[in-house]
Amino acid sequence: LVQFESESENSVSPKIILVSRLIEGEYPRYEEIIPKKFKLNFKISKNLFLPEIKTAGIFSGRLNEIQLSFIQKKGGVEIKSESPEYGEYKTFLPGKLEGEDLKISFNWKFLLDGIQATKGEELLFSFSSEEGPAFLQTLEDKTYFYILMPIKS
Repeated sequence: LVQFESESENSVSPKIILVSRLIEGEYPRYEEIIPKKFKLNFKISKNLFLPEIKTAGIFSGRLNEIQLSFIQKKGGVEIKSESPEYGEYKTFLPGKLEGEDLKISFNWKFLLDGIQATKGEELLFSFSSEEGPAFLQTLEDKTYFYILMPIKS
């Protein structure tokens, strides 16, 4: 809520009133959805990964879905998206993989939000399964992490 009060005839200054309310009930236990064990850890430069996610998003279609395939043999991630209107996008980025191969899909906008909120240059993605939540943080700032749920295909 913002109210305006006139100090003089020619100027207006905002008077801000903040209203909050305590929500009844028990707050959800978010700690329970944070994975404890991971079957894949992937490290990659934020500056390398971010523009490719944005580009893949252009080709993602109505569901905003992009597919990430982490391939141990190739040493990186394949990013793929497609839509009937715009066609198909596919690229490969090298990174440091530890663990099993994994194929997972995300809403690119939610993934982008998490990446852009991080502070640091090297991203760490950790995955427990194809259908479980992904854990994202930077190696430089361990105080912030982002949990992202995949799109189930």
